[in-house]
Amino acid sequence: MNNVTLNLYDLIRIEGVLPQPLLTPLLERFGRFRAERSTAPWRIELGTLDTPGYRPRLKPQWQFDQLGAHWLGQTQKRLVIQPISDGFRLLVRAPHYGRLHFGLLWAIRILMARQGGALMHGAVLGQGPRTLMLFGAKQVGKTQLVLGLMEEGWQLLAEDKFLFLQGEAYCLQDHFYLRPHHLRSHPWLPGMVGSPERPGRRIGEAQWRVGVETLYPGQLAERLSPTHLAWLTPGAEWQCRAIDPAELSPALHSQQQEAFSQFHLLDRWQNAIAPLPSGLPLTGARHLTVPVPIDVQTGCRYLRDYLNP
Repeated sequence: MNNVTLNLYDLIRIEGVLPQPLLTPLLERFGRFRAERSTAPWRIELGTLDTPGYRPRLKPQWQFDQLGAHWLGQTQKRLVIQPISDGFRLLVRAPHYGRLHFGLLWAIRILMARQGGALMHGAVLGQGPRTLMLFGAKQVGKTQLVLGLMEEGWQLLAEDKFLFLQGEAYCLQDHFYLRPHHLRSHPWLPGMVGSPERPGRRIGEAQWRVGVETLYPGQLAERLSPTHLAWLTPGAEWQCRAIDPAELSPALHSQQQEAFSQFHLLDRWQNAIAPLPSGLPLTGARHLTVPVPIDVQTGCRYLRDYLNP
């Protein structure tokens, strides 16, 4: 009997039996999807891995054979991914939740692509009947802009990862991962967060995992229909111009591939293709160049003017 069943919007169901060291962090991240049943067409089956250790390796690596994909740690096998008829089976050794989370995101991404959708990296916010998607290069300032717009009352669906299918965006994460530069851009934030969830190994790497409802009660959306799209890139000065879909599509596809580059070996193992999904509001999109350091107020003004001309 399963001790966990998750239903991701009747698109994917996740079910299995896990020990507490794996179950607790899983429910911390995905507990709001807990359900007794699901009619989703695709499935991810979870289980535990119990195999003997082996001669120490110099570094972790993937190994592929007829039984599946095996993530080999330095002294133990930590994760096995096996294809099944309606999805994937993930076997993980407790307490390595990080490997389970990695396998879940990859499997979700592949199963969304099989339905014509995608697991996407970007931000989605709504204001009234309009919904804005933010995509762009790493460290361009998306999270600072998201925080600034939410201070003005915008609804958040995603700040990092979300599901997209047939013109609809679905919330996957109900939290932020904040870094020190986010806190510097918004001086009121440090008093709202606790100690780092993941202490930094080097200066500047500490992360704070903060629930959206903690910072902005009532502003988390589960499903929105995007109407506008902004593509952000670094630049010498603020500029906002129209961008042609023929120029935007390859840039956006390249950015999404780079955002999920850690999955490329598994993608090749499954001969998986993850194209851009249909239904993205590419027509009428804007290209916003963002100077460094970012001026959050100016960026938010450009995005407000774009959404409400």
